[in-house]
Amino acid sequence: MLLLLESLLLLAAPLSAAQAAVPPAAAGGAPGVLVIAIDALRADRVHALGYDRATTPVLDTLASEGTLFRQCMSTAPWLLPAHVSLLTGCDPNVARRALDKSIERQVERNWHVPARVPHAAVEWLTGGHATAAFLDHPWISELYGMHVGFSHFDARESTSPPRGLEHNAAALLGWLRELPREQAWFAYLHVHDLERIWSEPDPMRDSLFPPRQGGERVPAVSNEEPCFHAIPPSRWDGGRHTLGEYQARYDGALHQLDERLGRLFAELRAMNRMGTTTIAVVGSFGLQFGEAGLYLDHGGLSVADLHVPLLIRPAPAQDRARGRAIDEVVSSADLAPTLLELGGLPVPAGMHGVSLARWLAREAPPPDAPREYAIATCGLQQGYVLFGRQWVLEILFPGETSSPSLVRSWFGDSDLEGRRSEYRERVYDRFATPVPAWNHRSPPPAEVLDRIKQHASRWVLNIDQMRRVLHTTGLRRDVTPEQIRELVRLGYLGSDWAPAPVEQR
Repeated sequence: MLLLLESLLLLAAPLSAAQAAVPPAAAGGAPGVLVIAIDALRADRVHALGYDRATTPVLDTLASEGTLFRQCMSTAPWLLPAHVSLLTGCDPNVARRALDKSIERQVERNWHVPARVPHAAVEWLTGGHATAAFLDHPWISELYGMHVGFSHFDARESTSPPRGLEHNAAALLGWLRELPREQAWFAYLHVHDLERIWSEPDPMRDSLFPPRQGGERVPAVSNEEPCFHAIPPSRWDGGRHTLGEYQARYDGALHQLDERLGRLFAELRAMNRMGTTTIAVVGSFGLQFGEAGLYLDHGGLSVADLHVPLLIRPAPAQDRARGRAIDEVVSSADLAPTLLELGGLPVPAGMHGVSLARWLAREAPPPDAPREYAIATCGLQQGYVLFGRQWVLEILFPGETSSPSLVRSWFGDSDLEGRRSEYRERVYDRFATPVPAWNHRSPPPAEVLDRIKQHASRWVLNIDQMRRVLHTTGLRRDVTPEQIRELVRLGYLGSDWAPAPVEQR
């Protein structure tokens, strides 16, 4: 009941109370911000990021008008936690309840974004913007607390059919047509199209690009999912396609998606809104073609699962950099604070992402890096990965999963209990080809390795304590007031969580 009340209070914040935060309307109307979050979008398949096929001419043009972050890492390799970070600007573990192990892996019980966590939509709403979300998966829903701050929340029910980009783009444009020209706005457009291509063959799309040489192997198909080393049954279309043919299908689908984005942008131009709209395109997570054991699927902590494009094209009226590419490591959690700063709104305490606005300025980008490490977690198997500018630390507990099929496909047996304590570690140069095997014995210099591991240890400890504080469970009593103050100081929690100091007598 308390959570519901907090959400209603946030949603009821009057727009008029914060109109002064909204910049004056330009000739094309008030400013707008559009986030396009695309599931299963690999960075290495975007032409502007170096891919040799012309898969994304529309996105390439958009990149020439803004800034492209070449080394963006998603915070999680699957849908729900990845969108938690995009919508909150936080580590996805803010939504991961600290529960008893017997129920922790049940999705509907384990995940919920607390109302007191920063929500990007709340900041836009209280800053005087109309807010809307157009979604294509039932997990991005009120059930998981994703709706907070959106005055218009167009969610997909679990029993309703898939929508696709064309449906949600039409809904977005309809919403904008009803919006007064002087009203500033923020919209979140979720695109799930690339996740559905495996069970929906399209001869024209699938033959747009030829299969590459060397991809003649036919991957196995599993009877269960999720699984490693085989295609999940839900993603098999009944044919004996080679890996090269599957990759060509993905490239064709991405080109088709790019064309549909082009039609959306053309409509925005026709409405005279393109010039006043800041557009961000981001991959929520990636996709594997067998690089780390998964086929046509995601959920590992590999580069294929996590390396996603991040493109920010500020409204031309902002006079920001054009055609810039940044090679520093950034996180998908950085998008929310970046857009807030670009919009002239304060970044709330407790938002873990780093604003990248300085790297979008017309002046030369700053010499320092936005962050030392981008961290990802919440995979199919327990563990985490830290991506630095050169070095990667990956810690994995492959037996820590409730799925016997995952354990069997990884280890070759179903000894679920016996495998839980096993763990894998590797430190590798992220530009090495191929990626070194587990328990790789050629680490970076000792001082570099020590720094990475110290950073990881602090993050693991602070995240565990943060989860215990955020979610109302009996585990909260294990965190002392001093530890909570330290979490506030470090930015894991907002300042409203700080306990009152004890009076000295």
